[in-house]
Amino acid sequence: MPNPLHPEKGNPVIERGTRLFQLRQTPGYADLFRISEAIVQQAANAVLRFDGWDKDQRNDLALIAKATLKHHELLFDELDKAVREANEEHEAELLRQAEARTAQAAATEADQLRADTFKKFDDVEREFAGNSISMG
Repeated sequence: MPNPLHPEKGNPVIERGTRLFQLRQTPGYADLFRISEAIVQQAANAVLRFDGWDKDQRNDLALIAKATLKHHELLFDELDKAVREANEEHEAELLRQAEARTAQAAATEADQLRADTFKKFDDVEREFAGNSISMG
């Protein structure tokens, strides 16, 4: 069974970005975002509502709140970054394919031009061979 985390073929950057883009399009994404925001708010509320006087405990709660906020920001920033990178990689891949097609089309066109030129030379030779001028 293939491992979805390590695809065997295709561009992994594009495939990952596609999966994450599809995740963003589901209603569950908004729910996930709200849940993450609620966790951040809970951590901030724990600092604000702390009734104790122990500064170490208050600092610990503040660090937890900051770490929770940072995790929320990084999670969704990385998700957006992965989708952007996939779009850029996909555009670059399309450009490479277009350039390859363009080079192949140019080679085909050059081959056709060469064949047409040789055919015209053959036609001209036959025409001159058939129209021999007698000088007499």
